[in-house]
Amino acid sequence: MSQRLVIDGKALVDPHFSGIGHYTMSLLQALDEILVDEPDVDVRLAVPMRQVANLARFRLRRIRPLAVPMSYARLRRLIEQGRLPKMDRICGRATYFFPNYVRWPLASSPSITAVHDLSFDKVPDTVDGPNALFLRREVRKSVEMSDLVTALTSTMADDIAEHYLIARAKVHIVGCGTDRRRFYK
Repeated sequence: MSQRLVIDGKALVDPHFSGIGHYTMSLLQALDEILVDEPDVDVRLAVPMRQVANLARFRLRRIRPLAVPMSYARLRRLIEQGRLPKMDRICGRATYFFPNYVRWPLASSPSITAVHDLSFDKVPDTVDGPNALFLRREVRKSVEMSDLVTALTSTMADDIAEHYLIARAKVHIVGCGTDRRRFYK
């Protein structure tokens, strides 16, 4: 029986390809390289249905698209308004990974959420006002509802655990991925 992982790929098709997009891309490229030897792992990249073709530029071999049946604008609006339906009922049961701070609502699937920093809370003047308010509200909920949380460094993992009053063991370090075809010994 294969394991299934669904990754939120919205940051890869966002009109503004941010640092989160670069993080997600590098992680996926590294994961794609590892998956060549793991045929029993089914990894899907969830993006709005009209954005699926935009994933071809990443040249992923083992990670396949999963079309979310709504437009990018609608997906974003539902996330921002907190009205997104339980997405594992739409996309199927799997372990879900959210690389962009915010966990989607899920009925019963386990989830992992990446929290890169706490600037929206600790240095809010560095984050756009409405986005800072959104992140303060949603990241707390995402951290509480996720089975695991990832951070880029041990220091950030400690900060996340302390800030959200969660067990440090819940926060795992997942650094940036590297494409070994470009970076090697």
